[in-house]
Amino acid sequence: MEKVVILIFVLIATSIIFLIFLKGERVEYRIYECEQDLLQKNSFSYDLLTKKLTLSLIINCCGIDLKVEKEGETYRIIERKVGDLCKCICARKIEIYNVTQKSQIIFERMDGTIETISPSLSFCGSSTYGNCLKDEDCVIDGCSGQICRSKFENPILTTCEWKDCYAAIKYGVKCKCLTQKCQWVRS
Repeated sequence: MEKVVILIFVLIATSIIFLIFLKGERVEYRIYECEQDLLQKNSFSYDLLTKKLTLSLIINCCGIDLKVEKEGETYRIIERKVGDLCKCICARKIEIYNVTQKSQIIFERMDGTIETISPSLSFCGSSTYGNCLKDEDCVIDGCSGQICRSKFENPILTTCEWKDCYAAIKYGVKCKCLTQKCQWVRS
């Protein structure tokens, strides 16, 4: 009998410790109501002094809930269906506080699609999220090599200017196929 009580106590203690570590890190963030956005694409800005990350994500107008989770240097914005969807889209502004410059920002859509909003906040290349089946379907484009696109899309013309933040190798990012979308990801 005594061994059974000890075994139950050990199982409960192990479960509590497991849940504490599984829960992830605490994240301070604020999600605003839907707004009309003329750009109609996901975007972000980062304030190095205040360490505040501001995102604008294009989602369905209703029936969607968003939450932010953090694991190490990766922030995941997770989209969940919580009701009936509408036939409209809007921009949801999200502010995340105390974000380091090395952080990676990932948007997990409710259909399982993953969009790397930024593989590193120091890196300023952009992704078209064009369709792909394998890494070889993704190509680097733009005069400065700052665009990751699908080889099935038309080439993208950009101005020929070099910014240090375009240096994919320096920031450890590659143009790859992730959930059938071409995008910059950490290598």
